[in-house]
Amino acid sequence: MTGRQRKLVLHFVRYGPYHLARLASARSVLAPLGWDVIGLETASLDSTYGWDPLSPLGDLPRVTVFPGRVVDDLSAADLRRGTQAALDSLQPDAVAIAGWAQPDALACQAWCRRHGARAILMSETREADGRRLWWRERLKARRIRSFAAALVGGQSHQAYLRKLGFGGPISLGYDVIDNQFFQAQAQRYRREASAQGLTLRPYLLASNRFVGRKNLGSLLDAFAQVAASIDSSQPFDLCLLGDGQQRAMLEQRCRHRGLPCLKAAPWDPQAISEPSDSCRVLFPGFRQIDELSRFYAHAVAFVHPALSEPWGLVINEAMAAALPILCSSNVGAAEELLEEGVNGFLFNPADTHSIAACLRRFLALSDQEQLAMGQASSRLLAERCPTSAFGEGLHLLLSDLRPLPQRFPRPASWRAFAHP
Repeated sequence: MTGRQRKLVLHFVRYGPYHLARLASARSVLAPLGWDVIGLETASLDSTYGWDPLSPLGDLPRVTVFPGRVVDDLSAADLRRGTQAALDSLQPDAVAIAGWAQPDALACQAWCRRHGARAILMSETREADGRRLWWRERLKARRIRSFAAALVGGQSHQAYLRKLGFGGPISLGYDVIDNQFFQAQAQRYRREASAQGLTLRPYLLASNRFVGRKNLGSLLDAFAQVAASIDSSQPFDLCLLGDGQQRAMLEQRCRHRGLPCLKAAPWDPQAISEPSDSCRVLFPGFRQIDELSRFYAHAVAFVHPALSEPWGLVINEAMAAALPILCSSNVGAAEELLEEGVNGFLFNPADTHSIAACLRRFLALSDQEQLAMGQASSRLLAERCPTSAFGEGLHLLLSDLRPLPQRFPRPASWRAFAHP
């Protein structure tokens, strides 16, 4: 597109580190092409994520509709009014909108319809992510008709939109992080540890909110199985990075399984000095983005046991830090980024024995084989999911904005979405 500078608004409920990386990607790619890209976040806070508003990823131009407010405390009417007022002020030519269901996203769609702006859907929803009721799917299909285009994470997300009857152009590149940040930070921490002569016990790393679908209880059970069968002269740890409503239950599960439990990071004096020939579980709590790379830097592998995960950006982070990936087979990122036996292994998250077998398979590899898997992770991420993919995906969509069809095709039978 040529002529006057056009404006793209990038909407998210809340801007965290991932969203800032995407905003930076979009500005880097689109600014030379005549687009001014501005972030729009609904509120400064939410009840789910404890991100520090002052991110080390930089100060990028964005507008907060409700500064200092928790989005969960706002009414639907307030979200609609506030979002539309912000767009009235910004007057964008196009809006990239996260999702299609929440009041602020619906307000973005409505504004685009009234003002002739192009609405671009950003989605990472897969059909496999939950029970699909035909009548709900029909409602979704009606809502997505006003989008001109869509930016998604992978092939399964694209297939879901097509099954809903979406007929506009779809591009990949939604699920990215700042790869260079995690790569550089992990390398720095490894160099520092080497220079200091710091030796840590080997550990597997999981990074999650402690909620049911993350399946951390099954991971603990599998870890206990493996720990009971290994040589006591070569103990290793499991580090559960994060926090949430299931923390007390997980700590109790450790005690029930006879696993020593420490509220410490792997390099804390307590974890280093406490003598033990047993495998342990570490609970260092929630950490901000500038601390995450240290956990990745010293882990031997990353484990993601989720029962279901639309994508799982922690996979990107771990791969950027050159870690092998041991992952549930029902994770969107694994569909795109994991090659079995090359940079990791898959397991059935509903089967504790499958998780345990995967852990044993990895731990049986030599140090050189584990290192090669980590290097493959770094290479595959750079090839398949570079940070620039987000901006490039938007560029393709903005270059291919065709007139909206009067009707999108619908599935042959809406009841095809009804699961038994």
